[in-house]
Amino acid sequence: MNILLCEGKNDAWFFDELMNERFANHKYYSYDEPKVNKFKKLQEMCGDKCYDHIKDIYPLIIYGDSGKSELLKILRRLIVEILGNNNHIIMIRDEDDAPSDELNRIFREELEAITRDKSKFTTVFPKLESNDNQFIFNYPKGRGILKVGQSIVPSSLEKQIVNKTVELKCPRKSEMLEMESHEALELLANEYYDGDIQKLIRESSAWLRTETWVTKIDCLVN
Repeated sequence: MNILLCEGKNDAWFFDELMNERFANHKYYSYDEPKVNKFKKLQEMCGDKCYDHIKDIYPLIIYGDSGKSELLKILRRLIVEILGNNNHIIMIRDEDDAPSDELNRIFREELEAITRDKSKFTTVFPKLESNDNQFIFNYPKGRGILKVGQSIVPSSLEKQIVNKTVELKCPRKSEMLEMESHEALELLANEYYDGDIQKLIRESSAWLRTETWVTKIDCLVN
């Protein structure tokens, strides 16, 4: 099972649309149920009781609920709870908070810290290996492995969408490229999509599909 961990709803909308052709109705998208505790639902879907059933129905789960400040905490909790199953987690980060090298360093240190966490593992600790920017947790009891990777969006997803929308729809309004990306995204949605930001974001996935950072993420999903 593939799990995309996104920074928020904009990213979740984008990657949900991007993966439509490949997964059709065989993916679970966390924003479809606004009143549900989404992380608890994710835990249930990936846990031992539901895993064998869910992995056949939803080979892809897209989670983007907690915002970037909570993303590493969500990753840590999810890794500890689903180590026994053969899952693949891909965390998607924007580069606007720190350079890629710094984000990758933090990511690696976070994974290494999990293998030493005595509050989660009391006797046997999971082993962590790396291979081509992918990290592999070997479950202590030999029941399965967990692959974990990180992919970084240059600048931010919102900035990428704003740049492409201006290029395609209003190339003379280059001043919008200098605006704060969320503000510019809202203005573009008001101008061309009757204020529907989700519609703009979903449509932009087709425009950006061949960008290197998008194809890298697409290739990571099994």
